[in-house]
Amino acid sequence: MKKHFSLFLAILAFVAFSVSSCKKSEPTVADKMEGIWTVDKFDFKIKVAGQDFPLEDTTGQTPTEKPLMEFKADKKLFITTKDDEGKPVIQEGTWELLENDTKMKMSGLIDPEDFGGGEFEIEPQTIADLQTFKITELTGNSLKMNSIGTTKIKVDPFPFPVDVEINLLMELKK
Repeated sequence: MKKHFSLFLAILAFVAFSVSSCKKSEPTVADKMEGIWTVDKFDFKIKVAGQDFPLEDTTGQTPTEKPLMEFKADKKLFITTKDDEGKPVIQEGTWELLENDTKMKMSGLIDPEDFGGGEFEIEPQTIADLQTFKITELTGNSLKMNSIGTTKIKVDPFPFPVDVEINLLMELKK
């Protein structure tokens, strides 16, 4: 009887181990991010001195004009757009998840030197803020994220810098 009971426990342990090892783990945030995404909506809002600043509507792009963003497992990021002649233009950068995978930071896509002087000047920290997105939704085929940055910009004809808030919202689809 004792032999049968030990055999029974061994079989039960084997079955329990087999069943538990067959469970699939949930995909991580990084797993869900990886792949090629189409920028479905790109909304860019600016407030100057607390007042909305009207901009051209960017959401009316045709599907062939929508940028592609490819998030690779090695944390490389490729953004593909088209130039005026319809030829692909590829920007390369990196991406990383921050704050328990609730934020995503892109790097290497914006050159701070492009905004360092003249009539339109953005502080380097604002450029970093605008490349750090809060992930508001992430499913297998939908990604929504936004970033907000505040900076002082010298704008003619004002003799002093003006506070400007930039709010960027992106919706992507796989």
